[in-house]
Amino acid sequence: MRYTRLFGKTVKEAQNELFQESYSLLFKGGFARPLGQGLYCYLPMGMKVLRNIKRIISEEMEYLGGAEIQAPLVNPADLWEESSRLEIMGNSLIRFKDIRNAEMVLAPTHEEAVVSLVKQSLHSYRDFPIFLFQFQTKFRNEYRTRGGMIRTREFEMNDAYSFHRSYSDLNNFFPQVFAAYERIFQRCDVPYITAESEVGVMQGSRAYEFLTEDPQGKDTVVLCRNCGYRAREEVALAVKKNNAGALKPLEKVETGNLKTMAKISRHLDLPLERLGKCMVYSCPSGLVMAVVRADYDVSREKLMRYLGEPWLNSASKEELDRIGLVPGFMSPVNPPGQIAIVIDDTVVNSSNLAIASNDVGFYYLNANFGRDFDSFHVTDISRIKAGDLCLSCGSELEEIHALELGNLFKLDDYFTQKRIFSFRTKRGGSAIRSWGLTASGWEDSLSRS
Repeated sequence: MRYTRLFGKTVKEAQNELFQESYSLLFKGGFARPLGQGLYCYLPMGMKVLRNIKRIISEEMEYLGGAEIQAPLVNPADLWEESSRLEIMGNSLIRFKDIRNAEMVLAPTHEEAVVSLVKQSLHSYRDFPIFLFQFQTKFRNEYRTRGGMIRTREFEMNDAYSFHRSYSDLNNFFPQVFAAYERIFQRCDVPYITAESEVGVMQGSRAYEFLTEDPQGKDTVVLCRNCGYRAREEVALAVKKNNAGALKPLEKVETGNLKTMAKISRHLDLPLERLGKCMVYSCPSGLVMAVVRADYDVSREKLMRYLGEPWLNSASKEELDRIGLVPGFMSPVNPPGQIAIVIDDTVVNSSNLAIASNDVGFYYLNANFGRDFDSFHVTDISRIKAGDLCLSCGSELEEIHALELGNLFKLDDYFTQKRIFSFRTKRGGSAIRSWGLTASGWEDSLSRS
């Protein structure tokens, strides 16, 4: 085609709002144009690039024995209700009713649909393992988008699903898929790093993320330059620095209506590591109070894993009022009886902390675990930060900003159990299979290559 006939010619200047350099280049090069917030049109040159990326992904999936399918974008809501994710995903899931008044959802992922498909199609141990992949449109019901075309509302994703007779078979296949996605990014010439990440709404036991370093990235990765350890801050593990010392008498002091940790720290003339803070969450089994040192944030992922809960939401004012807690003054000292308390190990191993008192306008000084407050639930529930020490080699950890490119999840048998999905074994009995899933937002590669 002659350039004069090309739809979507190059332009010299990008729009002012295109802060992401990669998308600015795509705009000026005539690859894509915005339609709305987080919504983009691909022009002929952009479509050529996408087809090439799709070809590379298909080749790598087929090399592993993958078979291409396509599940519908619109799913019956009852599939999502069976997996409990209708409640877990909340407002991020778009729901609507069709002409028959049946409730439907726009599927942001397709685990439920693919499990239903395989359940109808495969019945014997001889049919496994099976590896399926697809390219399908997804929609995220997000208020804000970020990263130019890296984090859009509508995009096409390559997602792949593997089903196995045994957990050991799943474990053997997992690194093969991991290597396949590494080859995909290498062939697309996309710089990437890998990091352990949170499972989140995907459930399962393990997750890894493929990311690209970017100063404007909203994802934080904790890494060790010495031994190569990398993990998202939500799941990273490290040796945290404690502040132990001789116990001092408990003292109650007035702080007025100050509620933020920064203001309390200045008022009491204490560094954040000498303060404790409390967050209260609601989950299926009730309310839970998380207590961490004020120089750390609560890791919802770690807290969910410890509790064995599928989701956590910040407790509403109504929920707090019901048990007599006031935001900014919640405390594990003399707490209400209707709440579980989980305490971070830094709080247990630090002496003489300043902490709220459950009395508006007052804080305790020199509060100590085991003397002034207690709990059976003590574990690591804090987000690791720069300066903590690597568990493997003892070096100081660093933080980098990055943008997410793709994910790899080990889902075990979470969804197959929800669907009561069994198959005939060699001895004539039945078993529920384990399975893993990979998902990569392949349109992201266009913006990074």
